[in-house]
Amino acid sequence: MIQVPPLNSDPLQPFKTLQDRLLAMRWPRLWAALALMAVSGALLTLTLNAQRNQALESGQRLTATFARVIEEQTTRTLQTVDQRLQLAARALSDLERAGQMNEASARAVLREQIQPLPFVRGMWVLDAQGRRLYDLNEGNTGTDLKDRPYFQTHQSQPGTGFHLDAPLLNRLTGTWLLTASRALRSVDGSFEGVIGAAIDPL
Repeated sequence: MIQVPPLNSDPLQPFKTLQDRLLAMRWPRLWAALALMAVSGALLTLTLNAQRNQALESGQRLTATFARVIEEQTTRTLQTVDQRLQLAARALSDLERAGQMNEASARAVLREQIQPLPFVRGMWVLDAQGRRLYDLNEGNTGTDLKDRPYFQTHQSQPGTGFHLDAPLLNRLTGTWLLTASRALRSVDGSFEGVIGAAIDPL
């Protein structure tokens, strides 16, 4: 007896089987692609983080270098101002001993000392009572500055050498200035006044 195989109730079954096989073949490839993307993303993240850390470290080193350069320049600037104050004090003392001290000769000495210093806006001399005795600019003599902190520091603390005051707003120009100063003392060490210079910090 010839047996007839049962009819397939679903005529699309062979196609579904083929589709399932194709899908089954695609899954490993899909997983491999996803894994590759994940690894690539991780490597990219690590690379970007490394570059970011390098950039931050480079920025920190650059900032530290700039800070060191600025500090060195500031130190040299203040040393130069201090030298000029001492030179001016010595020249004024020589004028006084020679009997040639007057407002014009004192102004010439002050002008000579600040000429090579473009950041110094002025130089002056106060007497022991805090009155402006000589000044780089005409018309400023006689001003009472005994209330200024730098004058009080030198007057009350004999051991003070070079002194740098806190920034002060210039009432005439509206700019901030730093006052550098040194005490003027006689041979026996008694206080005779102060010589000061105005520094433009900008």
